[in-house]
Amino acid sequence: MKNIFLLDGLAGVGKSDFLEYIKHNYDQIYSATILTKYTTKPKAEASEDLQPISQEEFTQKIKESSPLNPFFHYEYGFPIDYTKTTTDKNDKQSNFYGFFKSDLDNLLETHENIFVIVRSIRCIKHIQSIYENHRVAIIPTFIYSDEAKTRKRLQDEQSTTDDKIEERILRNESAFRELMIQTSLPYREVIINNAEKINFIRSIHQLLDKYNQPESLNSLFIDSSLQLTPPKALVGYKSEMQHFLNKYPYRQNIFLMIRYRSTNKMLRHYIKKVISDNNFHCVLADELNITHNVYNPMVASLLCKYGIAIFEPPEPSHSFSPNVAYELGLMQILDKTCLVSKHKSLKSISFFDILKDENGQWYQSDVDLLQQIDDHLTVLKNNEFQTFTPTPSPTAIKNLSDTIDPNPNTVP
Repeated sequence: MKNIFLLDGLAGVGKSDFLEYIKHNYDQIYSATILTKYTTKPKAEASEDLQPISQEEFTQKIKESSPLNPFFHYEYGFPIDYTKTTTDKNDKQSNFYGFFKSDLDNLLETHENIFVIVRSIRCIKHIQSIYENHRVAIIPTFIYSDEAKTRKRLQDEQSTTDDKIEERILRNESAFRELMIQTSLPYREVIINNAEKINFIRSIHQLLDKYNQPESLNSLFIDSSLQLTPPKALVGYKSEMQHFLNKYPYRQNIFLMIRYRSTNKMLRHYIKKVISDNNFHCVLADELNITHNVYNPMVASLLCKYGIAIFEPPEPSHSFSPNVAYELGLMQILDKTCLVSKHKSLKSISFFDILKDENGQWYQSDVDLLQQIDDHLTVLKNNEFQTFTPTPSPTAIKNLSDTIDPNPNTVP
């Protein structure tokens, strides 16, 4: 699988050094290259991975953005104060950076590893959403260095004045505060650049080596950030499982663990409807029929991101369903998020840990259970399927509302 590395990090942490090392050492070994971005940054200040253009030209590229070929862009630096009627030469201003999806795609045709600096969590998430169902791994990588090392690194740059150093340190403080208030961070890798240069180089090599191992013939493709490796017992069913995932996306699949009885047929019907109404897909081991044997629960636990385990009132022969307990155990071994709902008539049973008060939720009636499931799915849906809408910061280019901002993929 090909890789797109999105490099992020504060000023002076070594992002440019990272690109320089890739350029001169890994082009042939790992078929690696660097994407050139458009920027409004002055030519005299632009690094080799930037193509300076005017603000008007940048605005035009935003207008040329389309759902099939979005223009990924962001603002970085000190936001421009458009309320001022005059501009002071000492005003600290930000610059704009961007590139088209087609720029990435063109490089992917000839290279295995693409590197680009993206200093915006919003933009990183936009790229992830666009490439989600492509056979391309998106690897946001954050590079960190403490302030003392950063300051020394900036001082070693002969073209950087003391004023510029202080400006970049000040900008780092603002950017770091913004980073800390994020509720979720997109980074898959973090590189610490606090030691000797040889250690930084070693970290770069380890990163490339990790994502350039021969792809397992048995892996199941989920999306650009996830592949699953089935246990040996299921390897022979890879094609059937991949076909299922292509039809029913992993993040929408819910493994319903419940007794399979004629007496609860109507309840299963209504649970399925609640799951469907919340834009998820219900999977029952008894109806999956991929292996046509006792391995079906294993398949269901692998192909579903979420689970709902229901412990109904006791039967004459069983205090609780051993099959449900077994299926829940499979999901918990795989660290899957599961709702555990238990009928209150089971409260007197204390010898089974899962039936203790602190584990799961109790319900009294089928109506209570359906409401419990609906509430749980609402939370999952808000966390998993929230639509990412890339919007420019309020200090972005004037009259940006008149331009066409990239349209994100809407996750169903």
